[in-house]
Amino acid sequence: MFQSKEFLSICKNVRGETACLIMARKGKYCWWLSVGDCIFYLCHPELSTLGQYQVNQRQIFEWIGQVNTFEQDVPCYSVGIKELRN
Repeated sequence: MFQSKEFLSICKNVRGETACLIMARKGKYCWWLSVGDCIFYLCHPELSTLGQYQVNQRQIFEWIGQVNTFEQDVPCYSVGIKELRN
């Protein structure tokens, strides 16, 4: 999706850049894709008793827009999968 010619062409007409976070949960698993300055917080009862809320790490020099990580030779982004216990 992010590397399609149509998407990259539209991005060149955007003024500025932005970040993107896509997260999905299925059953006891969370999956995410993060580009740029995004934070994914998970409010899970067991993890919150341990003080753990933030799942991913912010990445400052990744963008989607006129400057686009998906136009680089090696696109930079973060993905992850986290298993939640019941």
